[in-house]
Amino acid sequence: QVDLAPSGDTYVRDGSYASSTFGTAAEMQVRTASVTGNSRQGFLSFDVSGFSSLTSARLQLYVAQSGTSENLLLEVYAVSNTAWNEHTLTWNTKPAMGSLLGSVVTSGTGYVLYEFDVTDYVRDALIANKTTVSFGVYNPSSTSPYLKVATANAATNTPVLRLQR
Repeated sequence: QVDLAPSGDTYVRDGSYASSTFGTAAEMQVRTASVTGNSRQGFLSFDVSGFSSLTSARLQLYVAQSGTSENLLLEVYAVSNTAWNEHTLTWNTKPAMGSLLGSVVTSGTGYVLYEFDVTDYVRDALIANKTTVSFGVYNPSSTSPYLKVATANAATNTPVLRLQR
């Protein structure tokens, strides 16, 4: 078993923040909003060079809600464009999200570990000789509290891509 830390993780925000970068933030903010400037999407990438095969791949994310606890959906997507950089990625330059890899209903304002089985996506990337895999995190519902996903810059509860050979 190998636990990989992200080689990059950040979020992007629309509206007047569309050219802003958040690559040093300790949390990715994830939210869909009806008001321009409040929608946010997260992105993570992992360096999988050195792996040629695996038996399983699980993306582990620690997620909390920013305010009043509701049942908020967190979705994880495949992102085929892996050429982005956490220090330069903005809403205006964000890669497209591809296929849905998994979703979970979150609740509570304390960080909780959620795990997503991303085996097929990572295995397909390795077969295609890719050295990096990227994921997008998204909340499709327009809600007041946003989701907070801990990043590699957080003191604890950092994201992990857990690979089993």
